[in-house]
Amino acid sequence: MKKEFEFNMSASVRFEINLNSSQSVHDMAQKIMEEVSQDRERVLDLMGLLTYVGLFLLLFLYLKAVLYKNRYLHSDDFDNFYITKQFVELDRKFSTQGKPAVLPLSKKEALTYITPYYLRLTSRERRTVMTGLVSVLKHMVMGGVVIALDLMVFWVFDILHYHAQTEIVARAPLVVDIQVNGSGYASDIFKDIVASFDVLQKGNITILSKKCLMEPLEPEYMVYLFIGFLYGLVCFLVVAGGYAKRLQRFVCA
Repeated sequence: MKKEFEFNMSASVRFEINLNSSQSVHDMAQKIMEEVSQDRERVLDLMGLLTYVGLFLLLFLYLKAVLYKNRYLHSDDFDNFYITKQFVELDRKFSTQGKPAVLPLSKKEALTYITPYYLRLTSRERRTVMTGLVSVLKHMVMGGVVIALDLMVFWVFDILHYHAQTEIVARAPLVVDIQVNGSGYASDIFKDIVASFDVLQKGNITILSKKCLMEPLEPEYMVYLFIGFLYGLVCFLVVAGGYAKRLQRFVCA
C-alpha cells in the first residue's frame, strides 16, 4: 500500500520584512536611560521612606526605654521581683540590728521573687513566653499542613507511576474477515487496505506505554529540615527572650 501512494513533496518559502524606524538610535538610547532613571528614583524614594521609618522606630524604642527607667525608679511594684545582692546585704544588716528581716522567703513568696540569674521564670515571664510560643505554634501548624499536602501529592503520583509501569495491551474482541475479489489496479488498492485492517485486528495494541509516563519528582527534604530548623530557632529565641528582658532591669539597676 505504501508503494501505491508514495510521492514526493517540495516547498519553497520566502520571507520579506521591511522595517521603518521613525526614531534614531540616540533617541532610543535616551528613552531607555529615562526609564532607568525613573526606576532609580522610585528605589531612592523607597529607601528614603525606609530611613524615616527607621528613625521613627529608634525614637519609639528610646521613648520605651525612658518610660521603663522612670517607672522602674519611681514605682516599687514595677518589675521589682528580683532578690539582688544589695537586697540580701540590706536584709542581713537589718537582721543583725534586730529589725524584722524578709529572708528566707516562704514557698508562696519564692514563686514570685527570684534572683536575677535564676533559671526558673516568674509567672509574668511565663505568660509572655507562652504567648509567643502559641503564636509560633500557629505558624508551625500551618507549615506542617503545607508540608503534609506536598508529601501527599507526591505519594499519590508515585503510586500512579508504580501501577502504570506495566503496559496495557488490547486486542480486537471480534475479527472481521473481508475478501476482495477481482483484478486490476483498484482491486490491488482495496486488497492492501483490507490487509492493513487485518494486521490491526490480529495484532496487539498498546493503550498505555511506559514511554509516556512521567516520573514524579521527590520533595526537597533538605528544605523541610531547614524549615524545621527555622521554627526551632524561633522557639529558642522566644524562650531566650524571657531571660533577655531581664537585662532591662540589670541596666536600670
